[in-house]
Amino acid sequence: SEQTDFTFTNELGKKQLVHLGSYGIGITRLIGVIAERFSDENGLVWPKSVAPALLYVARLGDDKAVINLADEIFATMQKEKISVIYDDRDVRPGEKFGDADLLGIPYRLVISNKTIGSQKFEVKDRMSGETSEISREELIDTIKRS
Repeated sequence: SEQTDFTFTNELGKKQLVHLGSYGIGITRLIGVIAERFSDENGLVWPKSVAPALLYVARLGDDKAVINLADEIFATMQKEKISVIYDDRDVRPGEKFGDADLLGIPYRLVISNKTIGSQKFEVKDRMSGETSEISREELIDTIKRS
């Protein structure tokens, strides 16, 4: 205010400089607000519009057919410009599901021997908690529709 001579006249008729302040919402503050507002007892629940990834692929098992399908789905999602986290760790399914909930990625996709046998993918919507089984053809549309 000094540089621009930004002043006011107080009740005594004396010129006073205006005190200026600024407050901005930085990315770290924004992440904190999102985490506080969008979470539950299992972890974060990222809104789709700001999620670091849209899809969490949980590969269950190490059968060649499961690995091939999971790799193929991962590659397809990348080709379709869908951000994805691919969990190919050798840990129990419950640990993968717990981690997926903790991270709060909007959709969790399970690929397993059951998936291959049924020709359906198990997809969980993190926001609603609903799990559904969808065909391969519906998969991309389901994720992109978000």
